[in-house]
Amino acid sequence: MDQDDKKMEESNSQEQKEEQSSGNDIFCPMCGDSIYIPDELMEEKGLVCPNCKKEFANPFQSLNKKLVTSSKKKEGSGDKSKNLIYFVVIATALIIAGVWYFSSTIDKSNNIETKNQVIDMNVYHYRDDRGPDRDLLRQCFTLFELHNGPMSSSIAGNLDANGKKSDIFTFKSNYCEVSVHGLDGVEERNNIVYHTFDLGRMVITLSMVLNGYESNKSYPVKSVQMEKKSGHTIYKMNIGVLRVNEIWFSPAIGNLGYEYSDGKQIAYFKVKEIR
Repeated sequence: MDQDDKKMEESNSQEQKEEQSSGNDIFCPMCGDSIYIPDELMEEKGLVCPNCKKEFANPFQSLNKKLVTSSKKKEGSGDKSKNLIYFVVIATALIIAGVWYFSSTIDKSNNIETKNQVIDMNVYHYRDDRGPDRDLLRQCFTLFELHNGPMSSSIAGNLDANGKKSDIFTFKSNYCEVSVHGLDGVEERNNIVYHTFDLGRMVITLSMVLNGYESNKSYPVKSVQMEKKSGHTIYKMNIGVLRVNEIWFSPAIGNLGYEYSDGKQIAYFKVKEIR
């Protein structure tokens, strides 16, 4: 081998050593000799020094464990951060929903919602332009008094027991029949229901107890008409909201009924006027 070949071999050997020292070199903890660890031995638990022939723990394996543990900790920290973000978002949504529900509940205490509109019952107050409709209802109650005995308030003079004007009249019923237009059969019900006529505001309120809870529904009267049917005078009150088309009153026999938009009719019999 000539001198040039030796130089080339030494150069190649030096390059190999430089490549090998790119991260795979360690020092033997026993004798201090520099050792190159091939990639296939990186996962071995123990290594043997080729110089002193003594075994020692593989430092690369412990380093890998630390890296894996650190990575898991970072992943766990990331999961906790994500969970915290989810919690904050859900909590904020619940708070917003709670505020909306509370505010809507307050609004509904003064309003009656229908499918297409909201009726503010506070705007229904005494109006002189409702005089004809109001007079028809007073006439209805006068006939009721004539056929069913004196009422607690004098309808003719529209005075209460203290001699003051009274525009609120309440009737009580204990029995009703429920029927549906186009269907045979009648459902009988025995329950106490109150019907309050507020002539000042032209509002009718239906009150009853359902499943232990008091239920109140108020219906504003749009107009009043008087009809003769089967020898009886019937007063019909046009409603048109809250699924009620009209409320009718037959004062001579003391019957009161509600006609609903779905064809259902509830007729209350022998109603009595109460204070």
